[in-house]
Amino acid sequence: MSTRKYENPSIAMLMKFLYKLIGVLWLTTFIVPTMMLGQEGKTYSSIQEVRKGITLQAFKKKHTNGVFIPKPLYDYGIDSEAMGWVFVQQGKPQYVVWTKAHDIVVEEIIILSSNITVDGTIKVGSSFADFLHRYPKATVALDMVDEAYEYATALHCFYTIEALTQPLQRIGEYNEEGTLKKLLAPQHRIDRIRIKGHTQP
Repeated sequence: MSTRKYENPSIAMLMKFLYKLIGVLWLTTFIVPTMMLGQEGKTYSSIQEVRKGITLQAFKKKHTNGVFIPKPLYDYGIDSEAMGWVFVQQGKPQYVVWTKAHDIVVEEIIILSSNITVDGTIKVGSSFADFLHRYPKATVALDMVDEAYEYATALHCFYTIEALTQPLQRIGEYNEEGTLKKLLAPQHRIDRIRIKGHTQP
């Protein structure tokens, strides 16, 4: 195949520029969006699947780019001796899914990785302040079962954020029943994000 030559240097430079421009447009139009869809799109799809209601077996069949490892649910703030399934990719836990006893539908997905953005900008590693900025009327509370974590939720918000804290490093000061008395450290990072199943988006 012959290569066409241009005698005019200006035309040659223009053609070289056009070839580069076409290459960049191809990359940004087709290749990059495809890569993003395989990551962010897949994550969003996973959350929506759980919220709409999906069986654990069907969910696991859809997500084969990692491994599901059984772990006790009490490791993730759930008062149960049952096992959940931690999804691990490249050696890093991404989320936990679990079902209630004698149920086949996923009850909840618990996000563990900062790679997964849940609500536009909110993810593990964001701060409670970020969440409160998005939901100014959110409720912040202390879990009264073992007092190992604090959480926040809001009306019309489909998820709950949690932070694992110690008595001397609390996000807030609480009343005896665990309700917030005063906010102390809203800059504390989010450690887990819980999303219930069986609900419509």
